[in-house]
Amino acid sequence: MCNCTKNRNVIKPKVLAYQRDNEINAKKTGLFVKIKLLFTEYSILNVIWDIVTFKLKLATERLAQARMNSCLKCGFIRIYPLKSCSICGCLLKLKTRVYKSSCPEGKW
Repeated sequence: MCNCTKNRNVIKPKVLAYQRDNEINAKKTGLFVKIKLLFTEYSILNVIWDIVTFKLKLATERLAQARMNSCLKCGFIRIYPLKSCSICGCLLKLKTRVYKSSCPEGKW
């Protein structure tokens, strides 16, 4: 038997395992990170709860504008169709106005 057929069988499982690991890592950085942010950060669920319980505090106009300016300089901003964060998915006009909210990158 030729050694070349043995080598093909050995390499193939390694390549498949590498592809599987990359797919798992891609899933972790996408949907799973956003789900984790919903429950670990001050998220839209917390905002809704604070509205229902009348505890929502809004940031001052000056603070909201400073937050928006730092968001506009960030590389994770999506402009179209609305200005939003590509990490957490929040609409920036709303997120910058809520006092308790924070940047997922720690910029404000």
